[in-house]
Amino acid sequence: MKNREQDISEPSYINGCPMNVASIESGEREGECNVFIKDDVLIARLFDGTEEKAPYLEQDLFSGFEEITHALKERDLYIMVCCQCPHFGFSGLAYDMSAGSSGYCAIINQSENNENHVVSIFSSCSAFSYRKRHTDSSPYLPP
Repeated sequence: MKNREQDISEPSYINGCPMNVASIESGEREGECNVFIKDDVLIARLFDGTEEKAPYLEQDLFSGFEEITHALKERDLYIMVCCQCPHFGFSGLAYDMSAGSSGYCAIINQSENNENHVVSIFSSCSAFSYRKRHTDSSPYLPP
């Protein structure tokens, strides 16, 4: 008979540290969340202990995360990460090559000091602002 603990897979955390969660209406930080993959499910565990889940497709990380962001929007919440920012976007090639996990930052792209303008969808910086619609100032549109 198998040990019960062997049947439970360990979660694979997307980001090494918690991500900030804010209110869409007020823009105020509400708390933190951790995003991880467990048993082919993408899970966002929020500051209040609740979880939002979506299927994890290895070839398309963004689509699963987008399902989670739609569920959070119903709760007036968003996660403060690059793929939620109007300065972030994908090209078709970047999306395909990264399996939906990386795109471009227009802020970094405009900087002469930084040649690497590819960022993770889960990165964040001080220039972050919430993209309420896909077309809000985005140089590339997510598919």
